[in-house]
Amino acid sequence: GVLGSIGSGKSTLVNCLNHHLAVEQGQIFWGDEDITTISRRDWRRYVRTITQDPYLFSDTIAENVKFGAKRNVQSVSDTDVDAVLSLSQLSDDVQRFGEGVETLVGEKGIMLSGGQKQRLSIARALLTPSDLIIMDNVLSAVDYETERSILKGVFARIENQSLLVVSHRISALEYMDKILVLEQGEIIAEGSHEALLKDSEYYRETWELQQHSASSQPADTGT
Repeated sequence: GVLGSIGSGKSTLVNCLNHHLAVEQGQIFWGDEDITTISRRDWRRYVRTITQDPYLFSDTIAENVKFGAKRNVQSVSDTDVDAVLSLSQLSDDVQRFGEGVETLVGEKGIMLSGGQKQRLSIARALLTPSDLIIMDNVLSAVDYETERSILKGVFARIENQSLLVVSHRISALEYMDKILVLEQGEIIAEGSHEALLKDSEYYRETWELQQHSASSQPADTGT
């Protein structure tokens, strides 16, 4: 997990890991291999990033999910699509739509709420395996309970895969094996949720503040 406020360097870190930004040699390694020696096209086979503002096509929900399968789309079944929609906590919403998974989402997903767009992008990323999934602040538009349910679904799906969750909400990070705390581009603390509550004043104060506000947070109603 990576925690940090606005301007702490979270987006820059993600864009470096994505290879979207030019990175100098000797900075980021995939195992023993420097990522600067890997083409961006090949890198996409290893790393899948779910962004806060996903791009959706003016197509059906099912086809937007299948886009994550890329060249293996013919091997994707309706059951596979239903499974990842369930894991991303979008199944109930889809069932309420008149056409189900064949519902058209409109240009850039205009027919969906912010939370529904984010959950659809998570379903897309989970459809086919990748070595590393980066979730870049993608749970910001859902309530805390939905957030926990989604993360449990992701954990159940990504056996033998790595997960990096970037967030300003500690509730999205507390079950991570390791959390990095960023401030002004530097790591100011690292450890498990329990260790950081004990050892990091910044982390502890952020957690307590967010705990107070969690009970009054409105849920994403899908409208």
